[in-house]
Amino acid sequence: MAKDVAAPVVASAAAVGTAVVVGWAQLLGYLRFLFTQPFLLIKRRKRYGWGVVYNSLTKLPLDLIIVRLVDVNSNRIIQTRVTDSHGRYVFFPAIGSYRLETSANQFKFPSAFLGAVKDDGAFLDLYHGEPVEVKEAGVAITTNIPLDPLGSEPPLWKLVGRLAWRRLQHFFSILSLLLALGFAVWVPSVLTISLLAAQAVFYAIFLRLAIPQKPKSWGIIYDEKTRRPLARTVARIFDQQYNKLLETQVTDKTGRYSFLVGRNKYYVSYEKDGYEKKQSETIDLQNSSEPVASVGVDANLVKDNQTVDKVDKTD
Repeated sequence: MAKDVAAPVVASAAAVGTAVVVGWAQLLGYLRFLFTQPFLLIKRRKRYGWGVVYNSLTKLPLDLIIVRLVDVNSNRIIQTRVTDSHGRYVFFPAIGSYRLETSANQFKFPSAFLGAVKDDGAFLDLYHGEPVEVKEAGVAITTNIPLDPLGSEPPLWKLVGRLAWRRLQHFFSILSLLLALGFAVWVPSVLTISLLAAQAVFYAIFLRLAIPQKPKSWGIIYDEKTRRPLARTVARIFDQQYNKLLETQVTDKTGRYSFLVGRNKYYVSYEKDGYEKKQSETIDLQNSSEPVASVGVDANLVKDNQTVDKVDKTD
């Protein structure tokens, strides 16, 4: 019957759609984290801490990063961990010599920025790819691993298109969830209820991986003369020390933007067609009381002289 075919199709489409939005690698990493983390929590001993994988410039922990423990002599992968929302991982290997390997989209390992550094503020005992010797049974490997952001600068059309595509995917995720609910109400059975549960799980994964965390505060970009909020303005945040691009955002219809960063020094640049490019003053968060802060500085943009001249000539 049509309803017997439609319900599985809806659930399958949701699964594929979620994978397309967040990426198969990230989705599989998240599922692996869900299945392995409970066992890790049971096994972890309180006297040991955690190792943290983090962004070398923003100092923020990186979640869903796959970390592999490799035997130096046999070059064989012994254990694999996926970092949690706080970037944490831990290994409990046997006596031997090991190295850690990790890879992630938009990040590079080992860190070039912190290559000669062993301690980075609150992050001690940094790891850069050197062998780790375990000489006693039950000893945990908990070194902290900094990763360097690659910092690519996509053009405005790509950023706007990516945002529109994400919103469209969110709409269809909600629609497929409602359709699955409708099937479960229309023909209540083990199959339709199970498919509804699966749909809810995929929607939760979508929210977890594809929807960014909402900041506590915002910055707003205005037109200097009219005080009108400027939508589709490109805001980029840079690390001040290395002049490295960390993240790019496009303001919404109310001109809002915000970046989540850690304890460091930053500056933000603003760019919009028809306006002069602008750069903020230094934003110093090195002594911030909070490990994670929202950076959103209000800014006024001035119309470009060439744009003003064109308007005057047209008039």
